[in-house]
Order: sequence, then C-alpha cells, then structure tokens
Amino acid sequence: MPLAPKFRTYDRQQPTYETKNPVPLGSFGPAVRLPLGRIVLGRSGAKCSDCNAGFFVHHDNEWDWLGGFLTVAKIRELLGFEEDKGRLIDQFEMPNIRAVHFLLHDHLDRGYDACMAVVRRTNCHDVGGVGDDGKKEKTQINK
Repeated sequence: MPLAPKFRTYDRQQPTYETKNPVPLGSFGPAVRLPLGRIVLGRSGAKCSDCNAGFFVHHDNEWDWLGGFLTVAKIRELLGFEEDKGRLIDQFEMPNIRAVHFLLHDHLDRGYDACMAVVRRTNCHDVGGVGDDGKKEKTQINK
C-alpha cells in the first residue's frame, strides 16, 4: 500500500457529527435480529481515561446501513445509563474503510490502571466460553 500523498496535522479536538446522509433503516427490507458481531467487525482502545471503538462492515452495500444504525444515540443505548452517564461521545466516519468510529471521553474514570488495587485483591476470575465441542464451559483463572 503506498504512503498517503499528503500529510496534515489535525487539531486535538476533532469535530463530531452524526452520519451526514443517513438512510432510513426500514429501506433495507425485512430485518433479522442477529448479534452485531455477525455483521460488523470492531476494535477498541484506550488512552488514559478516553476509550475509542471503531466498527467496520465487510461489504460496500452494508456501509449505508452501518451509518444509519450506529449513532451516538445507539452507543448510549448500548452502554446504558450506568456506563454512559451523559459523558461526551464523538463520532466520525471513515468511508474508505467502511468504518464508524466513536471516542468516549472520560469513560474510563482515571484510566485503565485506576482500579489496580481492586484487581490485586482479587484471587481469581471466572471466564466463560465455549469449548471445542461446542458446549459451554467455565474456567477459573487463579492469580
């Protein structure tokens, strides 16, 4: 992949916006309820107390749906009041890679390591999953 022909320095605080031309979700035909991960790829990260999440679709014909479906309001709904608490959420799109990205300001309180004292006192964690045989299993990880 060649390097970008032009480089630009961006302001620290980028403008946030909802999808510029949302397509009504009903225009895509009958809906089928599926886990979001069956249709959309995702990635997340954190810098200090800020958290970011990007969502990508596989195909061009899914791009308009993603932009109409994943909005700041939908992210707030998915988070629920306990996690959202009205904090600032920025949204922007990257159409060339079919992605909608969200930056959740101060979502992680003081950062990922602010809860290390609690983690150190924890003796074990239960991790649920599905085994190779397709059956649910529970694994205990001792520290």
